[in-house]
Amino acid sequence: MSCVHCLGNGSWPNATDQDRWKILEEMNVAFFSSLQPTVVFLLGLAVCGLAGNSLVFVVYLHRLKSYPTRTYILAMCVCDLLTNCFSLPMEVMEIRLRFTYPADWLCRLGFTVVCFLVLFSGCLLVAVAVDRERTMCGQTRTSGLQRERRERWFVTACLVGSLLISLPMLGLLERKEVVLEDTGLTTLQCVYVQDSLFLTVLNRIHNGLFLCAFAVLCFAYGRIARHLWQHKKRANTTGVTCSDSSTKRDGTCVEINVTEASQSVQCLHGDPAQEVTHDDAPSPLPQVCPPSTDSETTDTLTPPSTEPGTEGGEMSSARSQTALSLCFVKRRSDVTRHPQRKERNRKASKGGSRRTRTLTNRTTLMLFILTVIFFINYLPYLLTVVLRTVGSEEQLVRHLGLNLYFILLRTIYMNSAVNPFVYTFHLPRFRKECRHVLGCTC
Repeated sequence: MSCVHCLGNGSWPNATDQDRWKILEEMNVAFFSSLQPTVVFLLGLAVCGLAGNSLVFVVYLHRLKSYPTRTYILAMCVCDLLTNCFSLPMEVMEIRLRFTYPADWLCRLGFTVVCFLVLFSGCLLVAVAVDRERTMCGQTRTSGLQRERRERWFVTACLVGSLLISLPMLGLLERKEVVLEDTGLTTLQCVYVQDSLFLTVLNRIHNGLFLCAFAVLCFAYGRIARHLWQHKKRANTTGVTCSDSSTKRDGTCVEINVTEASQSVQCLHGDPAQEVTHDDAPSPLPQVCPPSTDSETTDTLTPPSTEPGTEGGEMSSARSQTALSLCFVKRRSDVTRHPQRKERNRKASKGGSRRTRTLTNRTTLMLFILTVIFFINYLPYLLTVVLRTVGSEEQLVRHLGLNLYFILLRTIYMNSAVNPFVYTFHLPRFRKECRHVLGCTC
């Protein structure tokens, strides 16, 4: 006969410590068996997250060293790995040792680490949103080194802030003797402290931070969406999207080719050797050089006549000696001998700018999806906690079922397993590097 059935005969007060421990152990086994679907769910998240985040960490650390937002992704990857290696096993251990929790320090430290990882992950998503908004909507451009320093500063600020917010959690839980009402058994459980004021203040602080983070995310991604919409609207209006090496004039792109400009012919009004500058002299306007009549030779330019009665002679002698007018005329040999060079340069420059813009938009979309997934996974936990606060835990378990109740309280860990799939689906280069790391030739 099981020792649990002996309780009805009043044998618990006279039982020895060994018998009491045996009874509690049987209760642990029964509770663990009733939550097998929840345990399978948690272990599946741990295995998938550990494999996926390990691959992500190796690829971004060794293969994608110059990738945008690399620092953020590495930090989120480390956070997810710690969740897979510590938080999820802690949850399984808590289910297995429900009525005989081993130590008080483990109860306090474990819950604090779990809260720190969740806060750090959420803070990183907020930092990513702010950084993306500054990158895409800002007026100034930053170099790769400046961007990397800014990312490291944001990650460090998130780390310190999450640690400071999580430290009060050490006093929030404790291992305490709890007497079960139905059986009268004295168990050792990891429960919240009885100080209601401390719990109330801490919950309000966390709720306030959650609302502030949500507001910042909505503002940042709202600005990004507005910027992309305006850019697309301008492109559709003009019908032309200029690259970085071109400028838009009257709805068309005018390429700026420094090489061709350096090989062009300069027309000078006056002798260059006798060039004299005066501060009070007006700046001459650029003039168009007349084309050469000889089509077989290189373009030559004839300076305007300065004889009296001609158009050139109408200029004052002082102005004609001090004013310098440069006219850049393309060499005809570049057009006749290399007709495809300019087109290749234009397409290469435009294609490079388009690829950079596509990569930036795709990276921003990926990070936005990570943020949405985080809030989707956090919402069931938040609603369950609110319903438990309004009503009672017994009523909630009766309506939802024990397994569904425990799963809803642990949906916040799903990010650690889902994030690697998001990287794979939205970044083609990441898939390519993953195949290279795994040695796959497919």
